[in-house]
Amino acid sequence: MKAPSDIKDALDRASALVKSKPSIGQRTYKSSAVIENGLSCLVSEKDWRISADTPEAMGGDNTAPSPSVLFRASVSSCVAIGVSMWAARLEVPIGRVEVRFETDVDARGQFGVSDDTPAGFEHARLEIHIVSEAPADAVRQAVETSLRYSAVLDALSSDIPAKTEITVIPSVHKEKGSVA
Repeated sequence: MKAPSDIKDALDRASALVKSKPSIGQRTYKSSAVIENGLSCLVSEKDWRISADTPEAMGGDNTAPSPSVLFRASVSSCVAIGVSMWAARLEVPIGRVEVRFETDVDARGQFGVSDDTPAGFEHARLEIHIVSEAPADAVRQAVETSLRYSAVLDALSSDIPAKTEITVIPSVHKEKGSVA
């Protein structure tokens, strides 16, 4: 486990590098998701492989977390890591960070049975619990700073334009008696 001082040093170096040469921090990240069986999906990015599925009630096999679970995990882990990072950068000692992220959904939107109901989440709640010997004001400042610079929270609250490209590839079927 890295010490807070090591985390601070790494973040300070990275910050200085991006400040001196902004193009270093401008990247495109790409995930790829492929349905393997039924609704079970394998997501790949860099060296990581993450499985996703849906509950049996939604037609899946419940073999892996659903995309909604992974979304909440992304938000809660990003916030927890961000709090730890900013506490280290601001030299605020913390012992434990626990983040709970809840979302409310009305399945009528998801299943297309009500056009008046959003398909996504209707409400979200974020709870952050921190154990620290530091003054509460210093801890709150570290948390507020981390939330200000959280990439995942920013994506959640921003209207990011998403370009969609659809490619349809015709299946190649052998006809009876043909040689391929």
